[in-house]
Amino acid sequence: MTLSDGSEIFADLYLPALGSTPLSSYIPKHLLDAQGRVKTTESTLRVTPEAGPLVYALGDITSFTMGGIPEIQLEVPVLASNMKRDLLAAHSGDSSSKPKGGDRIYEPERRELQVVPVGRGGGVGAAWGWRVPSWAVWLIKGRDYMVGGAVDKVYGKPELKEVKWQAEGQTA
Repeated sequence: MTLSDGSEIFADLYLPALGSTPLSSYIPKHLLDAQGRVKTTESTLRVTPEAGPLVYALGDITSFTMGGIPEIQLEVPVLASNMKRDLLAAHSGDSSSKPKGGDRIYEPERRELQVVPVGRGGGVGAAWGWRVPSWAVWLIKGRDYMVGGAVDKVYGKPELKEVKWQAEGQTA
């Protein structure tokens, strides 16, 4: 791929991840819904059964998403836990092995959460049904557009520690 400055990058696969249209042309059509998003079971983040076992999806390409980083942050621990269970069961050596315990269930946050800085001193926002004052938008996001925490997020620091949870049917 040639960049605007003339330099080249060589890669086996390039997936541009920008905009609101899912870039899913490389995914088999039978796994996509009418909008071009991957048909996914929202509660477990597994791709629908026709994909086969051990296929998962999260983020803006899934059929249930509202989009955005806050949603992905809620999805990652669920996906990791369910994937871990499934992979341990699949590689136990017993082909009839089923994962132990219940699935970790994804519980989406459907209330609005958006803050948009406008200019240097404020912005507009809404959070969980409440209006966010302009000065609060500046305080939350307007000073550095949350770039200061981006490095930790890129390297997955919030997800390094597995969240303790209890599967259905298990007792403490």
